[in-house]
This record gives sequence, C-alpha cells and structure tokens, in this order.
Amino acid sequence: MEIFELNNQSPIEQNRNFWLFLELLAKRKKFILSFVIILTAVSVIISLILPKWYKASAIILPPEKETPSVISISEGISGLDLVSMTTTSDVFAKILESRSITYPIIDYFNLMERYQTETYIETFEALLSHTVIENTEEGLLVVEVEDKNPQIAADLTNAFVNGLDSLSREVITEKAKNKKKFFESRLEEVNKNLNINRKILEEFQIKNKTVDFDEQSRLVIEQAIEIKVALSKTEVDLSLAEATNG
Repeated sequence: MEIFELNNQSPIEQNRNFWLFLELLAKRKKFILSFVIILTAVSVIISLILPKWYKASAIILPPEKETPSVISISEGISGLDLVSMTTTSDVFAKILESRSITYPIIDYFNLMERYQTETYIETFEALLSHTVIENTEEGLLVVEVEDKNPQIAADLTNAFVNGLDSLSREVITEKAKNKKKFFESRLEEVNKNLNINRKILEEFQIKNKTVDFDEQSRLVIEQAIEIKVALSKTEVDLSLAEATNG
C-alpha cells in the first residue's frame, strides 16, 4: 500500500501526491463501494432482526411533605424501611416496586407468558428490568416502562400509576374503618362506665336527697363527649374515602 508523506514537500510534490492518491482511490473504487454496500446491508439486517423497544413514561407529583396518609400506605406494605427513605418520593418509588403493585400487573397482563418466565419472582424481576422508577431534582417521580408493543408499554405505565392510586385509597379507607371501630368500642366502654356512675349517683341522690355530680362522673362525661367528637370526624373521613373509591 502506498503512503504519501506530505510534510516538508514542495507545493508541486504535494499536488502530484494528491493526484496519485485520487488515482489510487479510483483503482480501488470497486472495493470501497463493495465495502460500503456490505456495511449498509449488515446494518439493515441487524435493525430488522433486533426487536424494537418502545418506552412510555408518566410523571407523578407526590405530596410535598410526608402526610399521615403516606405513612399509612407505607405501613400497609411489608418490607418497606421508612428510616432509609428521606422523601415522600422515595416512599412512593419503593411502593411502586413492591409486590403489592407489581403482582396484580403481572396477573392482569399475563406477563409470565409475555416474558416467558415460570415463577412470579422471575416475572417480577423481568418486569422491573424493563421499568425505570426514579426521582427528579424537582421532587417529581418518573415511571418509565419499555415493551416491544408501544400500546403495552403505555398500558403498563398507566397500570403502575393506577395501582399506586388504588392502593393509596384502599389503605386510607381501611385505616378510617379501623379508627371508626376503635372509637365505637371506646365509646361503648365509656357509656357503660357512665351508666354505672349514673346509677351510683342516682342512688346517692335518693339516699341523701341532694343533687351533685362527683368529679369522677364529670370526667367520664367529658371523655364520652371527646370520643363522640372523634368518632364523628372519623365517620366523615370514612365517608369521603368511600365516596372517592366509589
């Protein structure tokens, strides 16, 4: 192969070497053209053989501060370490990667067949390998899922978002129901104590012909009033949660 050294040459020699270089290219044009054609053909074949992957993404705006509802949701999912999570976005990101969200998605989209896996664990790992869940500097939560079918990619992304929303509503509703049961139980207990004190007071009044409330009776009545107020508030919260779910 001829090598042309252009340094330290006169303009005439450089011009001569330039034309010699063009002549060499002309002689090898068939080889160069064949190489380009082969390279192009290989690129086309590879692009046809390799499957195309489509990505769909969604953005979630979590609450700015860790509200009681966020804590309730995280408490309702096993395996979440709240201590290691500094923001609400961190909590939501872990929830999205949890089995409480992913397993229903696996069932609904029949992902075992789609990913050709045999167990839930394998399918769970395959799904997360095609999923990106990350927090942005602005505090947003980005969910991105890829699939060979663009519609499936979009549906899977929406399923993550809807799953988080549904789980949030279920946990909040369940907590409101539990609070209602607790206050109803406490109110029943306080009412029993109140009735007992009332009987004692009535007997005391009849016996001593006087009307007076002792301190114990007054405290029990105040406690009953406080519990009734708390129960009323819980019933309102539960009604709102059930209305939202409906």
